Amino acid sequence: MKHLAALLCALVLASCASTRSGIDPDEFGRVTIEGNESIPTEALLEAAADHLRDFSDRGVGKAAIDDAAYRIELHYRSRGFAFAIVDYAIEGKSLAVDNAPNDVRFLVDEGPKVILSELELESGGALEPERMRAIVTPITGEPGDAPFVRRSLNDAASAVLQIARDSGYADARCEVEVLELERETSAGRARIVLAPGLRNVIDAVALTGDVEDGERARDELNKSLGEPYAPRGLASMLARFEEHLRDAGFPDAHAEIAERSVQEGRVRLVVHVTVGERVEIREVRFEGEIDTRGSYLHDLVDIAPGTRYAARDVRSALQRIYASGLFSRAQARLEPTTGTERDLVFDLVELPSLELWVEPGWGSYDGPRARAGLREHNLLGTGWVLRAEGVASAKTRRAETGVTDPVFLIPDLSLDVALQYARREEPSFEFEEAATETSLRRKWSRSLTTTIAYRFKRSNLIADDLLSLDPTEVLADFDVSAIKVAAINDTRDNLLTPRSGARIELSAEWADAALGSEIDFLRGAGSIGLFRELREGTVLASRFGMGAIVPIHDSTEIPLQERYYLGGESSVRSFNESELGPKDAAKEPLGGEAFTLASLELRQALPRNFEIALFGDAGNLQSSYADLFSGEDYRYAIGIGLRYELPVGSLRFDVGWNPNPLPDEDAYAAHFSIGQAF
Repeated sequence: MKHLAALLCALVLASCASTRSGIDPDEFGRVTIEGNESIPTEALLEAAADHLRDFSDRGVGKAAIDDAAYRIELHYRSRGFAFAIVDYAIEGKSLAVDNAPNDVRFLVDEGPKVILSELELESGGALEPERMRAIVTPITGEPGDAPFVRRSLNDAASAVLQIARDSGYADARCEVEVLELERETSAGRARIVLAPGLRNVIDAVALTGDVEDGERARDELNKSLGEPYAPRGLASMLARFEEHLRDAGFPDAHAEIAERSVQEGRVRLVVHVTVGERVEIREVRFEGEIDTRGSYLHDLVDIAPGTRYAARDVRSALQRIYASGLFSRAQARLEPTTGTERDLVFDLVELPSLELWVEPGWGSYDGPRARAGLREHNLLGTGWVLRAEGVASAKTRRAETGVTDPVFLIPDLSLDVALQYARREEPSFEFEEAATETSLRRKWSRSLTTTIAYRFKRSNLIADDLLSLDPTEVLADFDVSAIKVAAINDTRDNLLTPRSGARIELSAEWADAALGSEIDFLRGAGSIGLFRELREGTVLASRFGMGAIVPIHDSTEIPLQERYYLGGESSVRSFNESELGPKDAAKEPLGGEAFTLASLELRQALPRNFEIALFGDAGNLQSSYADLFSGEDYRYAIGIGLRYELPVGSLRFDVGWNPNPLPDEDAYAAHFSIGQAF
């Protein structure tokens, strides 16, 4: 492990050291740059590469060197060297005359690097100061730390101007004033001034054209009253109105501004509407080279013949078609293009349905592991998903097969039936279990899903090393029959390497003799993970979770296999696998009935797909569920981690230090695995 850590650190240092320009200096062997102390020659050559090639390869004359010098100067200015001047000298014969090469020397006077010490913002009352600064700062940088770059100031002024015009200030102007630019002090002060002028708002909207249910249509247009008058906002208003008409059954509806008048900031509009015919769906058809059965497609689309056309229903149908994962392209159209009764036709392009995969992996406890399987996404053209997969390592054997009906009774409701087998060696015992599970999963929105499941499991304790347990009191073989409900709201922007969003999960499980279970308990758990990008490449990730399992009725003990365990690569990382919490006389983990876990991690992207992280973990594991909120026995980890991004997730190496180890605890633990800790 120590050799592996050294290798990974060496890779990071090598990647950091290799962030030089991709330019080969030998390509411009007759070009020299003198006086550059702050920026490497390779970076300056890359900035001017196109013009240097024009000069040396294509015979373009002195103008190309003028342009190259200007590019080098701009490169300096973009990094805060506001006083940089670049001159040059051309030596040798003319390339245009006798094809002889020329020597070119660029002479750089860098001057000091100027810091944007102060940036004043004036909006003329059009924008709140906080909003204007939120627009400007990501472009210019934070005053006091950022370099003084005139182009960035101009870009910030353009962004402010666009926001002002979108807010109704059609005649707004925004300028940059340089208040101070001192070579001696290396300080620059500037001011961005917005002169907004008069704000235009939509005061009245009149409607012309033959519109059925005109009163309701006017109500839709009147939603725009009081909104700022801007070209982009106007286009959005018309688009919303057209969608309202198309949802009402008029697929050919078109709206345009027929008249407009502006007086003292009050804008009056006349919208002319061409409605067309109200359409009823005569038939729903599917075209293309497809093997999927029509019955499944009709269930997926969920639009019945004889219903009125509605654009929102078609959009929802297309979303469900793509979400099925069976099609690479889906488009909808009406045939014929005129008439009150038309066919709704979906043109589809099918994807290959069979998927095979093998994924290698590694865990700090499991060691090398592999996951393999197959998935048929369109079983016999029914849209059902058949899967079979397994995981194997020195500690674990796990296999699962199952079938899913993704449209069970109604769209967005899926039925899954699975058979599972697992055999695992934990640090203090080994167990084997087989289970069957049937679940219904409802997708309520893009982010929210709920699940209800019934699970029957037979568990067998093969061996244990727990000296403090009386073998006659250990429930080694038992059946669990339980109902579980869960809800997940996931707004993360990426499942493998999230930069923003959140994941919230709540679950509850009930096992009871009334269901055929040999142990009775209630289990509840919840977790939340939050991700926020502080700046490009820097992510603050946090999580909090807790759970408890409560024996009920005649059950007094929770078997080892059903307890919680903490410590390891995705838990409190100053402990090895399951090593946190209650132990027996031989220091073997016993698990617990309740836990809490919290983590905070700062992730910083590095060149060449590397990432470094600083983290802190805290957690406790209690023997009894009654101590869940006791706030006692918390153990901690402070650490640093290195990641390398792979298509299947992050190759992760973490070292966690225990700031206050107990006599039976190690001072640190190292973990190597694939995938983020949370």
